Amino acid sequence: MDIWYKILMEWPEERVEGELDRLFNERSCHPHTESCYWDDPVFNGSTQPVITTWFEAQAYCRWLSEVTGKSYRLPTEVEWEAAAGGAIQRRPWGDELDISRFNVLPSYVLRTTPVGVYPSGVSVFGVHDLVGNVWEWTSSSRFLYPYRKDDGRETPFLPDSRRVVRGGSWAVSEASARNSCRGNFPPDNMVRNYIGFRVACDECAAPTPEVRRG
Repeated sequence: MDIWYKILMEWPEERVEGELDRLFNERSCHPHTESCYWDDPVFNGSTQPVITTWFEAQAYCRWLSEVTGKSYRLPTEVEWEAAAGGAIQRRPWGDELDISRFNVLPSYVLRTTPVGVYPSGVSVFGVHDLVGNVWEWTSSSRFLYPYRKDDGRETPFLPDSRRVVRGGSWAVSEASARNSCRGNFPPDNMVRNYIGFRVACDECAAPTPEVRRG
């Protein structure tokens, strides 16, 4: 595996992409041109999160960067955690456990929901669905916490390439849908209908936190 990693690091980017495409199709046992649930009416609503693999999420970020001229990417897991209010509070709105604020298994929705269905569950930055609905891919590999950006976890290709997901989903208990919970999946995982993503932008204006009372 170390030799394979070394080869990937020395190959030009175009050759690496071609090899990854070959391996992805080989492991999937069929050519793969769109997300698994793209045509599923239960999961493909216009404002529902798109179910993807980590590779698909990365490809979307690259496409979005090309068409907008801005730099979009997956957030690191520490960026994701900061957007949710950090580990000092259990959930984006605070410590209160309120099932009406997020889509988790005890809500009995049993599927993804459109963004905006849970307005009382937004973070201080006005971000929806940071917990519940779908696990969200981050750019970070599964390393131990605390987070260190210089320890290799953000390297694109690693021998153990499982990537961290955050936030829980509609298919987990409320205990797993919290700011500090860390999950992980192989980057080519394409059989789970509860993993999506959101993007970070390096050149976009940061939102002003909304101060809420009561």
